[in-house]
Amino acid sequence: MKLLLWAVAGFLLVMWYLHVKKSNQRSRHRDGPAGGSQPTPDAAASPEKMLRCAHCGLHIPSSEAVTADDGRLAYCSDEHRLRHRG
Repeated sequence: MKLLLWAVAGFLLVMWYLHVKKSNQRSRHRDGPAGGSQPTPDAAASPEKMLRCAHCGLHIPSSEAVTADDGRLAYCSDEHRLRHRG
């Protein structure tokens, strides 16, 4: 009978330990990484405009595009801008 009581007590202790450990992991995940900053909702909500390279057709973010002198055409690299001209 004593053995059965010890087994039940051990089982309850293990279950309590796993519950506490899981709760700590959830709170750490909710708070984010220690010392890190999470991106603002505005940055994630507004995707960047994609442009198509006039030479090869590759789609690139507008911040990485190389534009022609007149600003109408976009290219993925300066090399493609020069090749497309001539």
